[in-house]
Amino acid sequence: MKIETLNQVRRKIELTIPAREVDAVIDKVVARYQSQTSRKGFRKGKVLLKSIESRFRNEIMAQAGELLYNQHAGAVLKKAKLSPLNRFQVSAAGPIERGKDLTFSFVVEVLPELDLPEYKGMKIRQKTPTITDAKVDELVAAYQEEFSTLEPITEPRGPEKGEVAEIVFMADGDFASLFTSGDTPFQMTMGRDFFDSFETLIYTLKPGETRTETLDFPEDFHILEMAGQSVAVQVTLKVIYQKTLPQVDEAFAMKVANVSSVEQMHENIKQRQLARLEREYNQEAKQRLVKNLLEKIDVPLAPSLVRHHINKAVASHFKPLKAAGVPWEEAKKQLPALEKKQKPFAEKAAKVQLLMMCIAMKEKITLSEEIVGKRIYELAARDKKDVKDFIIQAQKSGRFSQIKKDLMVEQVIDFLYNHACITPAA
Repeated sequence: MKIETLNQVRRKIELTIPAREVDAVIDKVVARYQSQTSRKGFRKGKVLLKSIESRFRNEIMAQAGELLYNQHAGAVLKKAKLSPLNRFQVSAAGPIERGKDLTFSFVVEVLPELDLPEYKGMKIRQKTPTITDAKVDELVAAYQEEFSTLEPITEPRGPEKGEVAEIVFMADGDFASLFTSGDTPFQMTMGRDFFDSFETLIYTLKPGETRTETLDFPEDFHILEMAGQSVAVQVTLKVIYQKTLPQVDEAFAMKVANVSSVEQMHENIKQRQLARLEREYNQEAKQRLVKNLLEKIDVPLAPSLVRHHINKAVASHFKPLKAAGVPWEEAKKQLPALEKKQKPFAEKAAKVQLLMMCIAMKEKITLSEEIVGKRIYELAARDKKDVKDFIIQAQKSGRFSQIKKDLMVEQVIDFLYNHACITPAA
């Protein structure tokens, strides 16, 4: 066995399997084929071994090689006390043959040996959640919007601020499939939902009217190819609705908080908001803990982890486009620009993940089956898949391993937070 260090996280491993072991595995695979094969003049399982090996030579050698690779690669990593970060490809020096040693190699990313700074007892300040009566009133108003009703406006005029415009729209040319309302009309509250030049166009329309104008899309527009561009867009105003807000009374309280009085509703909203702020401030403190720790150490980049975080960002970006019916052939044109934009964030996330995994190794932090099972159930429910099918697909694609890595990062960050010196922010 030979282990070559390519850099802090990459190792090239080469090993040779003696011919007698190669032959034994080939015999094992041939025997399996024999038990499943029948041939004229022979009963199933009685076909001559030489005939089987000759007939299925390519398949048998491929399966024997896979068995040898899997068995020895895992044993070598365990013996060398290396923790692999990625799924690796094995390269054989030559074809697998009877009576000959088999030499193969593979490159694997592993946890590096980092000189970790002190990570227990880190000092951090955290905001204490508070909420004013004015904020509660603001949240009540938001619930009124949520439970509002819409009544069509019949007079022939354009929409006004606060009213709801029902429109259909489509960009011109190459952007047609990227920026469109599709088959379902889009409802937007005027003065709130979209960028200025788009709303300005809608304000000029009356129900039933269609107009095409060149609009200036914001630099931070979510469709990257359209960000900062001037694009012709056709808009048709279908209907204008007057929004009617419900009265804040006992019936409203029951809808919002399942309580019988307005006072109870206010208290319920207040407590929910305080709980939300508590979670938010906890998360902010954890992020600053990680940021402060990352500044104290130079963490190498593991390409497989960078790719994992780029893929997560890409999947998150394309999910709403897919739901909106944007064809993949059109959507994937955004891919190069999106990956370039996400790379710096993915590199930072990969460094955080590697650092947290090194701390987990040192502290012997493990994941319980309950924690993993709960996350799998949540992800399967989100993707609307059967849990068993989700697990099978995740194991085949390598996603299962990444889910566990992400969970481990969360566990370690919780460990850092629980061992930090936290004081209230002024």
